[in-house]
Amino acid sequence: MQEPKGLRGQESSVHTLFGLTDDRFRAPEFQRHFVWGKAELDSFWEDLSQLIDEEIDDGSMQDQPALFLGAVVLQALEPGPPGTGVLYSIIDGQQRITTLYLTLVAVAEAFQDAGHPDTARYMSTEYLLTRALKFEHQPRVEPTVSDRGVMADIMSCLENPPPRSNWTTEKSPDASLYQAWTRIRQEVRDRCLSALGESRIDVEALERLRDRILHQIELVTITLGNRHNSHEVYERLNHRGKELTELDLVRNAVFFTAGGDPNTTRVIYQYHWNPFESQLASQQDAFWFPYAMIRVPSTTRARSYSDLVDYWKSKLTNGRQGSAPAQAIVADLREFLDGFRAISGLTDNADSAFDKAVWDALMRLRRMDAPPVMYPFLMQLVQHHLNGTVSSDKVVSAIRTVDSFLVRRRFCGIGTTGIHAVFKSLWNVVKDDLDEVPQVLIDRKLQFTDDEEFARGIREHRLYRVKATHRKYVLAEYETSFPGDKSYPLPDDITTDHLLPQGVDPLVWGSVSQEDRDSLVDTWANLVPLSQDAQNQKGAKNWVDQRKLMVDRQGTVYKSTREVFDLWPNEWTAETLRERADYLVDWALMRWPREIPSTS
Repeated sequence: MQEPKGLRGQESSVHTLFGLTDDRFRAPEFQRHFVWGKAELDSFWEDLSQLIDEEIDDGSMQDQPALFLGAVVLQALEPGPPGTGVLYSIIDGQQRITTLYLTLVAVAEAFQDAGHPDTARYMSTEYLLTRALKFEHQPRVEPTVSDRGVMADIMSCLENPPPRSNWTTEKSPDASLYQAWTRIRQEVRDRCLSALGESRIDVEALERLRDRILHQIELVTITLGNRHNSHEVYERLNHRGKELTELDLVRNAVFFTAGGDPNTTRVIYQYHWNPFESQLASQQDAFWFPYAMIRVPSTTRARSYSDLVDYWKSKLTNGRQGSAPAQAIVADLREFLDGFRAISGLTDNADSAFDKAVWDALMRLRRMDAPPVMYPFLMQLVQHHLNGTVSSDKVVSAIRTVDSFLVRRRFCGIGTTGIHAVFKSLWNVVKDDLDEVPQVLIDRKLQFTDDEEFARGIREHRLYRVKATHRKYVLAEYETSFPGDKSYPLPDDITTDHLLPQGVDPLVWGSVSQEDRDSLVDTWANLVPLSQDAQNQKGAKNWVDQRKLMVDRQGTVYKSTREVFDLWPNEWTAETLRERADYLVDWALMRWPREIPSTS
């Protein structure tokens, strides 16, 4: 088959797309996996239900109302040997093609379960599996590599003939494809239930559903010619849509750089891109902007992708395509990957790379919930430590500075305003002398709050109303300051308990004025960690009864909570609450100092 030079478009029903030829459809490596969820599937089945409910007049199917599902863009990869169909790359429309294909699989399985194996076999050989000897019984739709294990599992429901493929059986951690299959399978059966009940399938209803899908759902298929670059077309079709993430765009840019050779594309995916992407795991979306700020400090979130493309062209590829330029981009992406994994929580084996002091600092960094705008500095700090150019002491000291900086600002109600402008280039400013980090933050007027402001914030700021992770971090750090086990003590389901209750009973707490209640109840001095069970037992008891429960009856294991009842055993008033605040101020000024001792 001679590939056309220009675009070729035509109307296609599901019957003509899957049934007239032996064509196969493959989602290329540069595309994301199957992502249609509830909203998209709801829309698909709502439209399909309207089509099913239409009254059909006598006459051919071609004369009946049709459901138009939009356009799909294809590009021929292989014409195939004589007697076989074309292998197409799905440039755009993967979600729709996969959904339609799974719907036909569900229909074939329903015929099979209804006791009509011949009809099920006809569906399989005519629409679902290839017929040519070289590719006999292979699925006609090949999803992205990460989804093929799930697709192979889905296709195993077909018994005669059984599908065969060389796809991996490893399942992707993303469940979108399997969840879509479960939904589609149920939708098919719900529309074909027999009036006899017992979940029996009405074969006539199933035949009507099959015919509506095959002949009354239409698409426009656009086939690219050899003058079109598939990666460029994909980006132009998608990059302005809200659905694509930076990961999708960057992946496409890598494979655009690799060029159009399928073998090169597969090698880049298997040995370079996929190992990199898999290490990002659940933090894929969090990586790109910090990485972009490292490479192009002047970038913005809106411009980050285009700035990265320009950076790669000018620094790495010189506009060339091929295996080597594509590998260079992936290698550049990987440069700070280990540092990112360490600070974002993806690394879980401290012994492999970090000594105990650095690992403890990294764990504290994760718990303090540092904002992503700090990541450019932190990624470079940790990566240079891994590379052997920054000592453990320097890393620990720098993270301690970040810790003090954040906690002090949070107690003064200061958000992340202004942090981005400094931290995106902070590494380049201090890399030769990391002891200068505190002074640089002070000089840049980033409100690295002084001791007086910090102390006032501890006494007055409503810690209970800040983000839960920030509040829990402060309580946990104080808890670990007590002698004994230094492991992180607060489980995910721990509660923050108000010593002076939020809803004050005047009969029990009558000595506390309304003004004091309003100003003190949510401050740190009035908060302690408590398990949900202990909090339920505590209820609205008076102070003496609470002490009996928490201390005498071992109602809590938390030392910081028991400390309050030991220091103030008889009453909890506005005066004792302020005494505790002074106590906490003294401790916090030492725990989160503004001037970090030099490590040189």
